[in-house]
Amino acid sequence: MKLFHFFVPAFVMITFSASTYAQVNSTATASVTIVTPITLAKTVDMNFGNVAVSAVAGTVVITPAPK
Repeated sequence: MKLFHFFVPAFVMITFSASTYAQVNSTATASVTIVTPITLAKTVDMNFGNVAVSAVAGTVVITPAPK
């Protein structure tokens, strides 16, 4: 009976541990778009003027200067 208590758990552990070494295969498709990097060049300094802070929430709108 002692051998039964030894071999049955050993058999179960060996049987189920074999499945942990099973190989898993998978396939996938991928694509990529390579974009040419842009170049930024400073032409003039930006001056936004003065913006004052108040206790009331508000909105600051900056309009572009005509060329």
